[in-house]
Amino acid sequence: PKFTLEHCPSLAKALGEVVAECVLEAGVLDADGVDQALSDANLFFDATTEDGTRHRIYRDGCREVRTIRANREAETVLAVFDIVDAQKPGTNVSGHHDHEHVVRLTAYVRGSVDVQATSWSPLRYVAVLESRRGTFVATELSAEGSVTWEENPRWLAELRACGRVLRSVPCDASGLTLARARSHMEVQARRYSAASLSSRRKEYIWSIFKSAPG
Repeated sequence: PKFTLEHCPSLAKALGEVVAECVLEAGVLDADGVDQALSDANLFFDATTEDGTRHRIYRDGCREVRTIRANREAETVLAVFDIVDAQKPGTNVSGHHDHEHVVRLTAYVRGSVDVQATSWSPLRYVAVLESRRGTFVATELSAEGSVTWEENPRWLAELRACGRVLRSVPCDASGLTLARARSHMEVQARRYSAASLSSRRKEYIWSIFKSAPG
């Protein structure tokens, strides 16, 4: 049986559909993660069709797990999704925070598996700079080869929840400002003009750490 939500227009019905400014992306969970997600406390949708097939959606933070149970068979996981902000990474430079000093620098990696093709999508490597005044800036080299810089992006909470921390260091004594970090970003941006390999995207993130003195 196929999982459909034709009678539930408020729910995302397909990969990539935007609902309430969020979008579903293919995700992956290990066995422990699935067991944790399939909790009654996380039950978001529960319906049974005329033939007795039971469809369920569980939501645990930024992840959605869809299951099906036909007749007396065991509940089976059909798909795992990440619920992400529909806003895509880009460039948002106001300049209002340039003078602020960076107190922490964190590197994240984010990737997901395609449920249908079982192949990995390009990994995202994102550096997040936190200033003394509470400003957060995310920068990354995209798979297309463009370097982004975003101040207080809406998708930051999703990145923290679903991404994996590669490194996080305090740098309040380094004297690094957001202006200096942005200048470094602009210099690095001129090095990339085409699609970038995963190793180059990771290289860009580590260059941010090297730009912080001390």
